[in-house]
Amino acid sequence: MNDIMEEKLASAEKVLVKAKENWAAIKENFLPVLTTLQKEFDVEPNFSASFTTIDLMVWGDRKKLVGVMKVLRAANFTIDGERPKAGETTWTGYWSHPNWNTKIWMYFSSTACRRVKVGEEWVKQDKYEIKCEEETT
Repeated sequence: MNDIMEEKLASAEKVLVKAKENWAAIKENFLPVLTTLQKEFDVEPNFSASFTTIDLMVWGDRKKLVGVMKVLRAANFTIDGERPKAGETTWTGYWSHPNWNTKIWMYFSSTACRRVKVGEEWVKQDKYEIKCEEETT
């Protein structure tokens, strides 16, 4: 009988070996971009669980999003699909490079949220008071 955990570990090891090979092939080109994003914008790059993409989680305001995007564009990356829309507080998208198969997946969430009045609503609501009575003996 085969050891199911040994099989899973062997499979994971194969994926990791392939990921290391992929990283070795793109490291020279990706590392300067990822280092810049980390130092200038405090963005920590990670490999996806399958080691097929590099994931970037970006939290901040519009200025930070634009800064990160400028770094990626300067390195010749382009957005696959829809670009961030004005007024939206989150965005996800893939960035690709014409010379490499590995993509960058980016998640952006705005921390520059504010409460904005959008209208009024009147609600009839019961009003309660607490009244206490002393017990008599």
